[in-house]
Amino acid sequence: MERSVVLPLSCRPRCQSARAMDLQQRFAAGVLAGRGTALELQATDYPLVTIIGPESVIEVPQAIRDGLARFVTATRIDDLDSAVARVMGAAAAGARVAFVRNSVDEAIAACDRLRKEGLDPMLFHARFAMIDRQGIEAAVMSRFGRERASGAETPRGHVLVATQVIEQSLDLDFDLMITDLAPIDLMIQRAGRLWRHARGARPIGGPELLVLSGEPIDVADKDWANRVLGRGARVYRDHALLWRSARALFRAGGIATPAGVRTLVEAVYDDAIQEEAPQALLLGERRAEGDAFAASSIAQMNVLLLRAQGGRPHVGYSADAGSWDSDVRTPTRLSDD
Repeated sequence: MERSVVLPLSCRPRCQSARAMDLQQRFAAGVLAGRGTALELQATDYPLVTIIGPESVIEVPQAIRDGLARFVTATRIDDLDSAVARVMGAAAAGARVAFVRNSVDEAIAACDRLRKEGLDPMLFHARFAMIDRQGIEAAVMSRFGRERASGAETPRGHVLVATQVIEQSLDLDFDLMITDLAPIDLMIQRAGRLWRHARGARPIGGPELLVLSGEPIDVADKDWANRVLGRGARVYRDHALLWRSARALFRAGGIATPAGVRTLVEAVYDDAIQEEAPQALLLGERRAEGDAFAASSIAQMNVLLLRAQGGRPHVGYSADAGSWDSDVRTPTRLSDD
């Protein structure tokens, strides 16, 4: 019996260094390799569902529900004092505010700074002991989660200082977000926590993403990201990628979803159309690429391959496929000790 394979272009555009369409094309080639058939993908719509059959490809742009399309304004701020001032002003107006820092240390420092200014922010990051983190997550969901959409608003605002732990999985809804610059796909994820649910009047005029970032000018020095982000610049070591992300985001003026998502992602990740970053940032880009290749090699060395001998995958995994000796520690993710 002939079968078709459906490849959805995910609503989370995590393209890494390849275009989403190239990734789809590679999936299509893998599906059709056994038949010796090559089919070209053409559509660039987003969202998009691609149906690959034995002899044809059907590409179906997907409509979204009424009211889901929106535009989040992106505004650059270039120092911590300005970020703190915007947090305080929004909180005084009764808003629920997220301040997202790239590193735990910077999040702790920002929280301490806001407390000295008279606010009482919540702090949420991944360095807490698990039992404490679960309790904090529950409190965060109670104050900033979906259920607050139908609850009565208080005249006093609430502030959450957090790291990447709020980027995904948690259904959070903020009136205003201030965030460190990050790769464009992660900026889109963070912006998805703004005005997430339909509510009544908000204390903020519209969804706005305030981005703590250097100006993405044509001539930037090697410390372009470090000066503004501090330790948070070390989390994303490819500063050319950060520069391209800032360039694309501020040039667009914000994030249009879903219509503008693919354009933003490809402006940053597509080798064919991306801008050349300043020369001072290219060394870091090459190092990041080298690290990525090394990480991929390490992963390949440690993978366990499923043996499909005679079409019988139930025979199990091949223990000699990687370095799985009894004294070897094989983590689920690559990170520093």
